[in-house]
Amino acid sequence: MARMNLRSVSKENQVNQEEFAAIGRIRSAWGRWGEIRVQPSTDNLGRFSPGQSVYIGSQRYVSGASRIHKGDVLLKLEGVDSFRDAEALQGTWIEIPLEWLAELPENTFYHFQLLGMDVWTSQGEHLGKVEQIIETGSNDVYVVRGGKRETLLPAIGEVVREVDVMARRMVVALLEGL
Repeated sequence: MARMNLRSVSKENQVNQEEFAAIGRIRSAWGRWGEIRVQPSTDNLGRFSPGQSVYIGSQRYVSGASRIHKGDVLLKLEGVDSFRDAEALQGTWIEIPLEWLAELPENTFYHFQLLGMDVWTSQGEHLGKVEQIIETGSNDVYVVRGGKRETLLPAIGEVVREVDVMARRMVVALLEGL
């Protein structure tokens, strides 16, 4: 699944104590009618379809028209009606509550669940934290950094032995040469 960032929000008259997953980052304003150019961080581009609710900060918006342009999503949000309005959103994340995410099959995780997770070998050595996930096509590769050391771990069953999302802990078996 695509990388997603996680945060919590608590604001009066808006969203109370919900956790959010980022589905895209606003790159820039697009055109003069308030469209925004979004770099998606989700595999489900339907999240940007007309009528879908999204959050920026803790403010709820409803998606209007959307289309794909050079890998980005060009999106019109209700209430964002000028270039200036859209420009003010540049660099912010578009998010959805975690409860809106699809449930994944067993032993499958969203990237945001793995990023920052402590990684230990089956012998008890702490390798560091998952700092990046590289999508290779055949399998993801976890970039684990600890101190001066960097370890690249293929996301395959022979290597990743246990993932405990609640404890933020992964146990791995290093293959020869890793």
